Amino acid sequence: MSAFSAADTEVEKPMDNTEQLVREYEQLTAQIIHWDNLSWQTSQFFSAIEGAFLAGIGRLIYGEFEKQGASNLALVLLLIGGAVFNIVLCVFWFRINRRNREFLDIRFTRAREIEAQPNIAARIYTYQREELTKPKYRGHGTSNLERRIPILFLTMWILIILGSAALLFY
Repeated sequence: MSAFSAADTEVEKPMDNTEQLVREYEQLTAQIIHWDNLSWQTSQFFSAIEGAFLAGIGRLIYGEFEKQGASNLALVLLLIGGAVFNIVLCVFWFRINRRNREFLDIRFTRAREIEAQPNIAARIYTYQREELTKPKYRGHGTSNLERRIPILFLTMWILIILGSAALLFY
């Protein structure tokens, strides 16, 4: 007598096209939720880091100017070094945001392709796009702004470098 029964050797019935599309659509939705959450958490992390560095630099500058005895060269080198480090962080943050958006865009496009199939009833992503292109929503999009927040921090760090260099000649 065999250790395997007939049920163990049966091959699972292949899914039809609609079932495959529904399964892919569900997976895409889960991936969209994951990438959107990841983008938000990444932005929160980098915003906290950059904010802390800016606050630290501000406190350092205030403390050094109160002392009046600190070496301007040491202060300027510290500011420039900190700014360069944070510029690298901002570029890294910007690239992460851009890459996350690319992953999301690919998944949104595929989900809308699946929704266009006649045998698929879901229309979440198609409806969302149609609604967001209506005049009442124009100018309210934030994804471009969110992706460019690192550029704002990067600009502040460049201004800190320029201000630090100006201190040498002051």
